[in-house]
Formats: sequence, C-alpha cells, structure tokens
Amino acid sequence: MISLHDRIMGCIVGGAIGDYIGSPLEGRVGPIEVHIPKQSMLTDDTQLTLATCEAIMHGGGLEPEAIAHSFVDWFSKRRVSGMGSSTLKALRDLSIGGHWALAGARGERAAGNGAAMRIAPLS
Repeated sequence: MISLHDRIMGCIVGGAIGDYIGSPLEGRVGPIEVHIPKQSMLTDDTQLTLATCEAIMHGGGLEPEAIAHSFVDWFSKRRVSGMGSSTLKALRDLSIGGHWALAGARGERAAGNGAAMRIAPLS
C-alpha cells in the first residue's frame, strides 16, 4: 500500500513535471504535438505550489493568511519567477499589506490556471 506521504509527494512532483513539460506550450492553441522540450523551467505556478506546501508545513495549516504570507516571503526573496501580470499584481498587493481575498487582478481574463495547480496541497 502506498503511504499518504508518498501520495502527496507524487501529486506535487507530478504537477511539477507537467508544469516543466507544458510551460513552453502555455497559451498556444491546439492541437499541439507534445514532446519533452530541451529547454524548459518551472513556472510561478509550481513555485507558488511549493510556497503553499511550505506554509502548511510551518504550522499555518490551510489558513489563507498563512499561505498569503508564504507567497509574500517567496516574492520578497525573489524565489518566484516568470509571473504573469495577474500574479505579479497579486503579490505586489499582498506585499504592501493587501488582504488576500482582494489582491490581484479582476475580470474574466485576469487569471490563468495557477490556482488549479495550487489546490493540490490543500486537498
């Protein structure tokens, strides 16, 4: 039987691998031929997923304030790269004391799939 720890690690690592392989294809219209790129990188989605894990592990639990604090910590230490405008705005808002529920851009095209990726450690 696979342990809970191994399942969690598999979920996080699997998401990071998908992010690594898919990052050069982000925003492209299909159909897309998928192959493992020679040059790729982890995006801000995986970086903030790891920041979410860190917040949970350091006793913040599933509290949005603790997760937002971890995001600001990563942002201020320049551990987040490749951000889109919505993520950058949210992190800037949070870093100057904005409330986590109000930070970031608004509207239909204001966000990508980062929130979907960051849900894995919460589940």
